[in-house]
Parts: sequence; C-alpha cells; structure tokens
Amino acid sequence: MELSFMYLKKFLLLIVFICFISIVVGNSAGCENKTKNTDAYINNKEYTGNSNSNDFTLKSNYNNEDDTKSQEIDNANGVPSNFIAPIDPIPDNGMVITNISTAEQLEKIGGEQSTGGYYVLDNDINLTEEWIPIDDFRGTLDGQGHSINNLYILGSSGIEYGGLFGIISNSNMLGGTLCNIGINIGTLGLTATKCAGGLLGYFDSSSSEPIYISIDNCYVTGQVSVSSSSNAAYAGGLLGYSYNTSSSGNASITILNCYATSDISTSFVSDANSVSCAGGLIGFNFSAMSSPGPLKIENCYATGNVTVNSGDEAYAGGLIGNNNSFYSNVINNCYAIGNVSATAKGSYVGGLVGRYFTSGTGAKITNCYSTGNVSAISASSFVSVGGLLGYINSLFVGKIENYYRLSTQTITGANINEIGDPLSDEQMKKIESFKNWDFDTIWKISSNINNGYPHLLIRPTSTPVYSMPDI
Repeated sequence: MELSFMYLKKFLLLIVFICFISIVVGNSAGCENKTKNTDAYINNKEYTGNSNSNDFTLKSNYNNEDDTKSQEIDNANGVPSNFIAPIDPIPDNGMVITNISTAEQLEKIGGEQSTGGYYVLDNDINLTEEWIPIDDFRGTLDGQGHSINNLYILGSSGIEYGGLFGIISNSNMLGGTLCNIGINIGTLGLTATKCAGGLLGYFDSSSSEPIYISIDNCYVTGQVSVSSSSNAAYAGGLLGYSYNTSSSGNASITILNCYATSDISTSFVSDANSVSCAGGLIGFNFSAMSSPGPLKIENCYATGNVTVNSGDEAYAGGLIGNNNSFYSNVINNCYAIGNVSATAKGSYVGGLVGRYFTSGTGAKITNCYSTGNVSAISASSFVSVGGLLGYINSLFVGKIENYYRLSTQTITGANINEIGDPLSDEQMKKIESFKNWDFDTIWKISSNINNGYPHLLIRPTSTPVYSMPDI
C-alpha cells in the first residue's frame, strides 16, 4: 500500500512539473503573432465578428481606482476590419522594457543605447510634424497592435533613406525585430532621394558580424516614392532595399505575415546610367552570401500599383522589384494584385517579381499568385516581362510550384515570360484550382473579399479606417 502511494505521489509531482513547464514556455514568446481568424485581443480589447463581413464589434474594458468603463463600437464607426493581432504578454526574463506613448519618445529609440532593448507601443501615435527617420536601431520594437499615423516625409527635405526607420545597419548589431505595428502614411506621402520603405528604408548587413532582422505582423498604407538626383532609386511598400554581403555567413532577413497597400513609384531628375527597383512590398533584395537563408517571405501580400519612370535600368514587381541572390530565397504563400509598369531604356517587370535571379538549390517560390496588369515600355531589346515573373535566370535550380496568374492580365512588352499557370476569373474563385494550398489555416476564399480570389487569413484585404489631416 505504501509503495502504491509513493508511485502515485511521484506521478502527481510529474504532472505538476509538466504543467509548470508549459506555462513558462507559453509566456516566454516575445513578439509572437497569435492571430485568430475572427477573435483577437489587443491590450484588453476584444474584437469579435465575421472576418468575411464588416460586422465587427470592439469591446474595450479597463479599470482603475476611480472608475470602470466599458464601450462597444461597431465597424461603421471606425473600427478597422483588418486589425493587427496582439502578442502574448511580454516575456518576463529580466529584459528592460521601454514603453513608448508619444512621438517624442519614439524618435529617440535609435543608436547604441537601443542595443538589445525591448520597446513597446502603449497606444497609437498620431504624428503632427514631418517625420525624421530613426537610424541605427539595434533592438526590438513591438507595436502591440498599435499604429503610427500620418507619417510623412517631403521630397524637398532631401532625406536619402525614408521610412519609420531610415537605416538599420551596424557592425555591433546582432539582431533586430520589428513586429505588430502598422504604418499609415499621411496624404503628403513618403518621399526619399535614394531608398524608401514605409517601415524601413535600408537594411545593410555588409559587416563581418552575423546580422539579422525579423519583420512580423506589420502593415503599411499610403504612397511611397523615391525621386532621385543620383544614379539609384529603391522603393518598397514595407522595405526599400536589403543589402546582404555579410562575410559571417549568418546574416538573414525574415518577413512574415505582413502586407502593404501602398502605391510605389520611382523617378529620376536625370536618367543617365541610373538603376531603379520598386516593389509592392520590397524594392530590392541583394545577397552575395554563400550560406542559406538570406531572405524568407511568407504569408505576405501587396495591393498597390508599382510605377518606375525614367531609369536606365528598371526592375518592377507587384511584390518584389528585384531579387538578386547567390543562395536561397524563399517566397511562400504570397500574392500581389496591383498593376506594374516601367518606362526605361531596359526593364524587368513582373506581376509578382520583376527579376528573380538566384543560383541556390534552396531557393523556392511556392503557393503564390498575381493578377495585375504588367507593362514594360523600352527603347531597347533589354526587356523581359511576365504576368508572374518578369525574368528568372537560366541557372535556377530551386523549386517553383503551385503558382498562378490571372489569364486576363494585360501583358505589354517584348520577351514575355510565360511562367505561372493561367486561371480565369471564375477559376480564381474556386479552391480546387489551387493545388496543395492550405485553405484551413493559411488561405480562404470569400466572395466579398479580394474580388473573391484567395486571401490570407492573417487579416482581410482592406485599408484601415483612418483619417487625419496633414499639419
């Protein structure tokens, strides 16, 4: 009897230990997206409703010593139907947390003091002055589902690297994370003279240190452009230019669960010997590394139009303008629906990617589609245009599968690339048209969202309800 009791006691202690470990692990996830399809929580706010309609209710409850308030606001009165989902509570691992609630606090988070820091937004921030991009950021910025509104940068200000962050580049930075944050660009737009992205203008990992950056659960709305008087222009809805030549062999950039609705454009004061790359999400990704994993994009989309003007060489894509890598890049579960055009002496233009050049065996494009019209106007024979990919190199040894394009796309230009299985409007609205796609946890087709074409379950395809006059 005593022996049986001893074993029972040990068994109960084991169960308690397992439960304790589960709780610790569950609360240790920093900057993690815990999206549910129709129910989510943001700072004690409960969003409920059908993601396929505008029937949303916001219940916000908070308590203090003086009063208790509760309010319900329906979507028609200003609750966006494409909220950013929250994260679990910030990990309690001894990390110093810096709370940000004002523009003045936000603009000061760059520099050496940010190394390893964890910064969180406590609320939306409505900017009233022209934004000066944050440079040399070396930590984590967690928006907690909040947004930066009315961000604008004037072309006359002469800022080279434009975005919420201008440049993230430092040999002492071992890693950085930007997550759970929205950028709503004001009506004056965001214009830089070299690199522009709504979230980040330029990511430089050319040092000898193993540098990485992770961008997760972020979005950008509003116009992004570069007007250049030099010989280069790079513009993207989320990220303008990623340059990866780290000799450490361990640098990488990961973009997950993000989208941009921004219209993108580049132009030059003089087009002599100029190069321009523009994409709905990323303008240009360059990697000369010999190790795996320099770029990974999953569960992302772009809806804006992309326009390149007056460049000597133009690379334009609905999602990525130019991808030039000597190893593996992964583009998975992504789509672009904007029109893409370039007017230059030579052009690569694609509905999803303008130019996809890689020699890595680990490279792949899977479960993607594009629907926008594509046009390349050029005075030379240096043109390649396609409904999905404008150009893919002949040495490509990776994997491209389960990829589609709208059969009624207008494709204008010489040397048309036929990659991408064409689907009619009717076929685009049927689950059975998309081989091996996950319509349980990643994709969904709804008649009143995205023209009835597949959309990602990270959030519905629509523009956040936000309006604020530029000051």
